[in-house]
Amino acid sequence: MRYIIGKNLTISQIKNRKKLKKIVSKLQGNILDLGCGNGEYSFLMAKKRVNQITALDASPELIGEIQKILRTNDINNITIVNGDAQELPFKEEIFDAVFCNTVLEHVPEPEKVIQESFRVLKKNGIFVVSIPFLQEVHADPYDFQRYTPYGLKYQLKKYGFKDIKIACDYGSLNTIEYLLLGSVVWRIRLGFLNNFPWGYIYIFLMIILFGAVKLFHLIFSSSQKKDKHFITQVTGIGRK
Repeated sequence: MRYIIGKNLTISQIKNRKKLKKIVSKLQGNILDLGCGNGEYSFLMAKKRVNQITALDASPELIGEIQKILRTNDINNITIVNGDAQELPFKEEIFDAVFCNTVLEHVPEPEKVIQESFRVLKKNGIFVVSIPFLQEVHADPYDFQRYTPYGLKYQLKKYGFKDIKIACDYGSLNTIEYLLLGSVVWRIRLGFLNNFPWGYIYIFLMIILFGAVKLFHLIFSSSQKKDKHFITQVTGIGRK
């Protein structure tokens, strides 16, 4: 199950979502949303009525949520499939694009996902894959690995993709901001506030630190471009 802490609260998360929305808005034709989660990007791509979207996920619960939305809205260009990203139930070369967001870290054999994506893509089809680099262990026990930009590029090239482009969300302040937010959110969910008063004191101090980092980010935003070794998210685009 896809799980993102404090969605849209950190600079890196906001930038990453904006970047992915821009990318998917340019995809056209028969598109596979591989590991579609709650269907956010499937619905975005379906706004172009010429597109035909296949939304696949391994979670019956998430598939059920999307089906409810489809039943109550006038959306007829999304097909829902409950399946395994490592063994896609599709024929070869039928998709113009495959969009795979926050999936590779959740499967024990991510190379199979890349291979399968290549198999079902038409010639010159586009593969878009995005994965977190800095994120808490989540969706336990289905969190297996992370990729550096070099590792992701290597895997895409290894399994046949060409014209590969890699983009990262980076910056030391982005990294600190993400870690602070994660610490606060997880402790609240684990019932840390029940430990009165120390739980409240801890959360209060962390929020102050989070605000301070936000302020530093506004002041020193231009310097973040130099911190390319501090990464929160990696996105790759390849062509078959």
